[in-house]
Amino acid sequence: MDGRGGIEIGDFSLIGFDSVLLTSTHVYSSREIPIAKQGMYSKPVKIGKDCWIGARVMVLPGIEIGDGCIIGANSVVTKDIPSNYVAAGIPAYKIRER
Repeated sequence: MDGRGGIEIGDFSLIGFDSVLLTSTHVYSSREIPIAKQGMYSKPVKIGKDCWIGARVMVLPGIEIGDGCIIGANSVVTKDIPSNYVAAGIPAYKIRER
């Protein structure tokens, strides 16, 4: 991943309806500058092969979801998910391995 936005989705992966793959968001590091004036940054999202991303999942910028993962409906993925994990929740966490 090269520091720019973009989405990579592996073969045979499924993405449920109303899911959001965010590749950019606001910068908010300065308290002296209004958030609206701090600009944006982008990072790519990568979803591996043979994944199932449930309905209404939100994946934040820069996240990598490994091959064979299942992400439960309504989850928010804030950290990378290793291959063959079943994860769910807000934030998404490992439920078990496939």
